[in-house]
Amino acid sequence: MRLRLPFPSGERFSGSARFIRILAFFVVMTVVAWAFWQQSERTVRELSARQAIADQMKLLSGKDLAFVKEFAANLERRYGLKFRLLTSAEAIAPPDLDQRTLFIGLSPARKEVVIVWPPLLAGALGADFTRYLADEHFTPYLAAGDTAQGLVHALALIWDRLGKLPGHNEKP
Repeated sequence: MRLRLPFPSGERFSGSARFIRILAFFVVMTVVAWAFWQQSERTVRELSARQAIADQMKLLSGKDLAFVKEFAANLERRYGLKFRLLTSAEAIAPPDLDQRTLFIGLSPARKEVVIVWPPLLAGALGADFTRYLADEHFTPYLAAGDTAQGLVHALALIWDRLGKLPGHNEKP
């Protein structure tokens, strides 16, 4: 049984016309698959960012939240480290973390800051820096009620310190 399809003008397509149609079909399918892949990647990034940043106290403005998300993305892309943030009115209890996750927990109501460093990062940054961030850096920001600004400044300090590690190439 042979399938006969009507062709425009009643004639069959030439070999080159048939080839061009098949090629165009594959190009369209490739573009659609690529667009679907890009949309899926963007959705996964957004979901990951929502999981990584739990701003229960709504401390972060849109600009600050964008900065924190960008910090988390750059930390993962450049150093292979994950970042998690929790702001809460209650006591901060760090979640179960793997060996590659930097956790910062802030409770402005309790004047509490919890920083859990990945083991390699804590050693690389030095005990003085990690102690400064955990014990001294946030104190004036918590007293002034500007915890979000303290967080943004702390993340900038961490990024700057990571960039100054020995053997680190400054170019992205």
